[in-house]
Amino acid sequence: MECMVQQIGAETFFEKGRKLAQSGSFSEAVAAFNHAIDHQPDWYVVWYERGKALMQINQVNEAITSFKEVIAIREDYSPAWNNLGMAFAAIEHYEEAINSYDRALKLNRHGHKTWYNRGNALMKLNAYEEAITSYESGLKLRPDYAPGWYNRALSLTYLKRYGEAIDSYEQALASRPHFSSAHHNQANLLYKVGKYSEALAKYNRVLEIKPNVAQVWLRRGSVLRRLGQNDEALASYNKAIRIAPLMSEAWYQRGKVLEALYQINEAIESYQRSLSLSPHWIEGWIVLGLVQKENRLLEDALYSLNQALALRCTSIPALSAKGSVLYQLGKYSEALNTYNRAVKIHPNDPQLWYDRGKVIDRLNQSEEAIASYDRALENNPKFARAWYRRGITFSRMGLHLEAIGNYDKALEINPDFIDAASRRHIALRHTHGIPITQPQ
Repeated sequence: MECMVQQIGAETFFEKGRKLAQSGSFSEAVAAFNHAIDHQPDWYVVWYERGKALMQINQVNEAITSFKEVIAIREDYSPAWNNLGMAFAAIEHYEEAINSYDRALKLNRHGHKTWYNRGNALMKLNAYEEAITSYESGLKLRPDYAPGWYNRALSLTYLKRYGEAIDSYEQALASRPHFSSAHHNQANLLYKVGKYSEALAKYNRVLEIKPNVAQVWLRRGSVLRRLGQNDEALASYNKAIRIAPLMSEAWYQRGKVLEALYQINEAIESYQRSLSLSPHWIEGWIVLGLVQKENRLLEDALYSLNQALALRCTSIPALSAKGSVLYQLGKYSEALNTYNRAVKIHPNDPQLWYDRGKVIDRLNQSEEAIASYDRALENNPKFARAWYRRGITFSRMGLHLEAIGNYDKALEINPDFIDAASRRHIALRHTHGIPITQPQ
């Protein structure tokens, strides 16, 4: 009689717990399941439902204990193994999760969600090929399971199998046409493989479903830029900024398209807004500095490039641009110091040695300038402008025969090099018919 009372009490609390869980009152449900267990501790279904409710309130370790209790009572209950795997995955114990999923599948190989969950754990361990196999096993059982196709596509993307990933997203969308994340990821891949018109159509589809996602407007703008539709790209970036005014990348990309539209002042303002939001972004400072340099805002450019170098003192793009700005400002000694830093970091860059040579020329150190051009030519013997500048330096030293030989090398590389031909003609007038030899 007492046993029957205990069973009735357990069933009452169990039903109460299930109803509470169905209504989303998971903490209260756990309390009801605890009372049911007090009445009937060997009822595995109560432990199982308790574990699921605990997962909903992120009490994962207690949930693991609950699922283990299920298995201790009934080892062949595959849902408990599957949920135990999910609990292990939630605390990033992926190896244990996979072992639990394998036990579940040994008992029931027809659980498509278990194959899916196993694939997720494998993907977290970067075992992408195995993850794909697991997803595919689940999809054979449930071909219309969109999350399986979606995560299979993610694994294929990590393996850089972009075409297959695009197809896998298409399968996900066949089952769930309004799956905005699948549209978005597929659009990103289409952009990556250069299918810009298709990518644009996909981004437009995402925005039909979710019109207020700033990241999609941002990506859409990038596609439109690739398609040469700069005005439409600007409108797309503006929309992204209206939705997310603190998105620094949107301000940066807006600057890029404004630059392409020759709206330079507005572009500079947009880059500056981007950097006010992300002041430690070195590439942003370099791009701003280059735009300012190209538009003769040299002091502003110097400030921007110094900001970049404060963040990374070894940045060759920043050092190179700074050297050029200092050269244009007539600050030749400072420019030389900057190029000296650059070539110490990157001694095989012919452009740096060439630019350094030009600065030294301005300091009237002709032999040092020639030595710098020589280093440029060691790294790139086909560097026509280095031969040309080397020739100018020889001409300035009064060594016109040597200069002509250098101009000839420049013209051999680039027969349409008008300045080299002109300089050669001038130097030739100073030689009075003396035979000319090619430099070695």
